[in-house]
Amino acid sequence: MISNDNDEIQTIEQSYEDFILDLKLDPSITILSKNSLSLLNEYAQLNGQKLSFQVISQSGQNHQPSFAIAVLLGDRQFSAGFASTKREACIEAANKTFYQLSLDARQSLRFTTNRDCTLFDHIASKILSTYRDLCISVPLELIGCKVLAGFIIEKIDEQTFTVISLATGNKCAGGSVLSTTGLVVHDSHAEQLARRGFIRYLYGQIESFQKNKESIFEKADDNRLVLKSTIHIHFYTSFAPCGDSALFTPRDKITEATLKNEHELHRTARVQGQLRSKFENGEGTIPTDPKSTILSLDAIRNGQHVRHMSCSDKIVRWNILGIQGALLSNRIQPIYLNSITIGFPFHYGHLCRALCCRLHDYFNSNPLLKPYRLNHPLIGHTKLKWKEEINRSNNSYDSLNWNIKEKSIELIEPSSGKRKPNQQPSRLCKSHIFQLYKNIYSTDNKSYDQMKKASITYQQCKYQMFQGFELYYSTGWISKDPSTFGGGCFWCLEAVFQRLKGVEKIVSGYAGGHKQEPSYQEVCTGSTNHAEVIQISFDPQTIAYKQLLNVFFHIHDPTTKDRQGTDVGTQYRSVIFYHDSVQQKEAEMFKAHLADENVYEDPIVTEILPMENHPFYSAEEYHQNYFQRNPSQGYCSTVVKSKVDKFMVKFSDLLKNQI
Repeated sequence: MISNDNDEIQTIEQSYEDFILDLKLDPSITILSKNSLSLLNEYAQLNGQKLSFQVISQSGQNHQPSFAIAVLLGDRQFSAGFASTKREACIEAANKTFYQLSLDARQSLRFTTNRDCTLFDHIASKILSTYRDLCISVPLELIGCKVLAGFIIEKIDEQTFTVISLATGNKCAGGSVLSTTGLVVHDSHAEQLARRGFIRYLYGQIESFQKNKESIFEKADDNRLVLKSTIHIHFYTSFAPCGDSALFTPRDKITEATLKNEHELHRTARVQGQLRSKFENGEGTIPTDPKSTILSLDAIRNGQHVRHMSCSDKIVRWNILGIQGALLSNRIQPIYLNSITIGFPFHYGHLCRALCCRLHDYFNSNPLLKPYRLNHPLIGHTKLKWKEEINRSNNSYDSLNWNIKEKSIELIEPSSGKRKPNQQPSRLCKSHIFQLYKNIYSTDNKSYDQMKKASITYQQCKYQMFQGFELYYSTGWISKDPSTFGGGCFWCLEAVFQRLKGVEKIVSGYAGGHKQEPSYQEVCTGSTNHAEVIQISFDPQTIAYKQLLNVFFHIHDPTTKDRQGTDVGTQYRSVIFYHDSVQQKEAEMFKAHLADENVYEDPIVTEILPMENHPFYSAEEYHQNYFQRNPSQGYCSTVVKSKVDKFMVKFSDLLKNQI
């Protein structure tokens, strides 16, 4: 039961004169750079309502006329505006229409908190009223509000709820603007922007702690900071998050389990629980393929569609690794949500699965390293609606964000990932957030990625999560550029590179040929011109690409054309497929260095080719992880094992602790 305190939502009775004053100062009006007439026209279009202006009366002399004009919006007539010109009267009428719409919106948020209000209703009401106060005069549909999300801090000892950050949006940036500089916001969905706003708040709280001011943090036993036990974190989203949540939550239904606070792994179809990626510049998601989850920036710039993990997947990640992320994990212990409030659609079982319980069984048998854990927050439905359904065919929405640290509205244009209207980097971009970290802590000139990788336990648990999704749901988390090598039988290459520290995933397959989706039998004939290759996903902060090249050249003979030992054919040729210009340069320089040093008696025949011109095709399932699954098979027990043994002696310093 939520007590009836000063945080209760109340209708704000505001005079029209005060409203007009607020209208002139409204930050959303300033950002949108539009007048009342154009805003009202957009509002009508978005809601599928006919807009017209009706002259109610005209009086006065010709040299000093007076017009009374009213807005007709759909079948509703609003108060008339009075002025000496028709245009000024129309503007006055538009202002009065917005005034009434604002009052209607506030009235719709009235909720009795002393009897019927649940925790979830109270959280929703705080987010909704805060947003209404921020955008006091402009109908929210005009700012990009298909989805609203926000974070709230509850102080148990003070019995207060404070909105920390909120955001709107449901779009991602396209491949043409993707950047590795950290200056572009790639994912402008409300849930992700709200989290980044919350992260900015955390940095402010860390600074407060260091200055001996009031803070949500205290010192932990491991010398990091930890959230005080009296602090609870609540998350709200007006719509079931895209991906596994929204896809399988078809109706508004509250089950008995909600009242018991018991989670259930609700799974009625094989595809439920799979990782999914968002469409570029659109809405909807598709399952990720564990064999093709690596994004190449060069390929994206040349037309490959960019993919972003769905919000459902990112939230389940919060409930495993915490909402603080890898960077802050160097300094603070993981922060977990205490509750998740969802508007519509709502199905308790589906949402429990999608947002936290997908890997429950996996982590029961494969516990996470402390202090990480699988978090099970309260999940509930709010009866407060975000807004009425609008014309969803309109896809021109911007994303808005606000947080209590800056206390100002910022608009992001999702297609560019930059701030409106000047196209400068957003305060939520990775570069600006990393600067907050550097303002507090020394980085020893390490990069953003290097600092993230420095959080060893976080990275180990993240990799464990990736493995769980591949094992239980046959879907993979999208990652960065891989490396691709061919040098004889891919069983041998896979068995060797699996043992290198920093190697996260290997997929055996075919590349360099002319036939699409070739089979193993077709490749073996030599007619398709494919090479047997492996594609490696690796952590460049743990093992460098140059080290992978060194291993590659030492575990096969790069001087024999179309042959490795007794394996003869074009499919066994020595080849490196580079994924970007950096890999190309390093491969060419490494090959030239070996030739200059006369490491081999014969010339090196290894080809160095662009991956974008030679598509990679995953090999059949039975070829994956072949040596590990078939150590006693004849070829494995002799040829593969011999190569692995020699490799482990020569490169003992690069081996994982165990395989």
